Amino acid sequence: MRRAREAQQAAYEAAREVLDHARSRRDAAWREAAAANRRRAAAVLLLPLLVGAVLGLLGLVALPLGIAGAVLFLVWAVLAGLSWRFAAEGAARAAGGLDLDEAAAAGSVSRTGAERVEDVTESLCAALGLPAPTIRLVHDPAPNGVSFGRDADSATLLFTSGLVDGVDRIELEGVLAHELSHVKRLDILTGSLLGSPAVRFLDGCSGGRTSRYLLGELREVEADLAAASVTRYPPGLLAALDRVAAAATTEPSAVPEAVRRSTSGVWLAPFRLEELSDRVDVLREL
Repeated sequence: MRRAREAQQAAYEAAREVLDHARSRRDAAWREAAAANRRRAAAVLLLPLLVGAVLGLLGLVALPLGIAGAVLFLVWAVLAGLSWRFAAEGAARAAGGLDLDEAAAAGSVSRTGAERVEDVTESLCAALGLPAPTIRLVHDPAPNGVSFGRDADSATLLFTSGLVDGVDRIELEGVLAHELSHVKRLDILTGSLLGSPAVRFLDGCSGGRTSRYLLGELREVEADLAAASVTRYPPGLLAALDRVAAAATTEPSAVPEAVRRSTSGVWLAPFRLEELSDRVDVLREL
């Protein structure tokens, strides 16, 4: 019996070491993702300032270049500062919605659905080491969700009533883990900048390349994988995405068109449902 207990304890210690190592690797990957998002945001907001500074130095040789550089530097400093300070809260405010208690009281979502969102969010935030985000709900049958914020302390999660009342608890856990992964990885920073004046201006000059640079290539796939690593149950998120894919549309008409247009690349489900198939295939492989 003593040898059996010792073997059991050794197996337990070995399993815990493996899990701790996996968690350490996962957390390191998330920190690197967050750092990459900070670098992308800084590059977009600060590069024009560098150009203005260089033109200002060239003003020592040619005065018109110096004047152009000074104007560019000052104008962009104001534009970038406003975008950094207000883009995230501006996007969340423009998207609209009610908090969960207000939505349940107004009948926009069931009381069970609202309480389920609160309970699951609390447990996932504890697992991820995140502060509780602001959660808002839009009364719309299209099942979808999105997250905004400059950092974890200012994060806002927005869901439609069609999503909250259309999934079960296990599926909801996968969806919330996906959005909270965006918070943990600071995807919300680059996503929130999409509708800012600075990025809209740069998109106009670059044909949309600035937004594509901010989002990266595999933003949603990586959030799906991060969510699966948190819940340790990929079928939950897979079932939720399958349910979303069966909907008539994922584009919430209750959200203002300007917000939908500027943030179309950061919602849980793409507005063009055919773009969801690759993510579903990855989760099926898991």
